Amino acid sequence: MMKTRSRVLALICTSSLTLVASFGALQAQAFSFGHYYPGESCVNRTPTVDPYYFSGAIGNPSTTEWLYVDCPMDRATAYDTGTVDVIDQNGYTGYDVSCAQVGVHWNYNTASYYTGGTKNSSGVGTQKQTLSFAVATGAYPTVYYYSCAIPPAYGGNKSKSYIETYSTSEP
Repeated sequence: MMKTRSRVLALICTSSLTLVASFGALQAQAFSFGHYYPGESCVNRTPTVDPYYFSGAIGNPSTTEWLYVDCPMDRATAYDTGTVDVIDQNGYTGYDVSCAQVGVHWNYNTASYYTGGTKNSSGVGTQKQTLSFAVATGAYPTVYYYSCAIPPAYGGNKSKSYIETYSTSEP
């Protein structure tokens, strides 16, 4: 009888601890500082190209012109990492999807620029490529965005390159 009672108590304690640990894990996820955006949140800077929108992504349907877009982020004190997920379907050498992480701090009428560098896609195909950034931090308040160039559509089937999503993470 005593062994059965000990086993029941041990089972109840184990179950309770598992429940508490699971609740703690859910709470930690609820306070994540990651921000995720669809590619269609990017702003077109090429007035002669009408972007192609597909399931939240933004692509370049032009067969002759590059599409230049700026992809805004929420204002924050700082970002520590960021990514841009792209599909590069242009097979010409040097026609990669290219993105730079940029920060602009306005002090009255003077702008200071910060950058996390420029990243390019590599290779061609329908697989997602992730361009990763260690985000530069400027003085608060700094406005951050990704500035990207999407190459023209490629080949007889006019395969489009595009930006699927982009993200940032606060420290």
